[in-house]
Amino acid sequence: MNAQSDEFTVQLVEASLVPSDVGRTIVGEIWVSLDGIDFPSKRWRDFPLPILEWWGRALHDLCIGEIHCSECDFMHGPYSFIVERAGVQEARVAFIDSSSLSSKCVASRSIVLAALCNEVIKASAALLDYIDRTEFVGTDAVALRRAHNELQDVLDKTE
Repeated sequence: MNAQSDEFTVQLVEASLVPSDVGRTIVGEIWVSLDGIDFPSKRWRDFPLPILEWWGRALHDLCIGEIHCSECDFMHGPYSFIVERAGVQEARVAFIDSSSLSSKCVASRSIVLAALCNEVIKASAALLDYIDRTEFVGTDAVALRRAHNELQDVLDKTE
């Protein structure tokens, strides 16, 4: 199945970003969409700084072949999306809701792995731009910048 880059998106609402009162992180609206399904839900409030860093590292390891499957978690709630290699350029993504006794797949499809990675890179770049403009300081910001750059470097080498 051929996939287009707009089938999977990472939604980061820059206007919603604010430094957290608890710890050195940022709170804001972030969610993913697949074929029009917003997950965990539209306008989901979470901690985009650590989760984008987690997702970037996980996708980097997937792209370089270090792992075959990766779970990309949200910090709030029992929600994640799983990305599994399905070929050289393809991956299978599944949105998982583990809020009940058994996990439930909310949406699943094959997509182009680079398109998914580019969505995470785009959201990370927007968050890093916010961090630079607001002079936010924190170790998570350093880790996000590293994960962002490493994932971008891997994609640049495969294009």
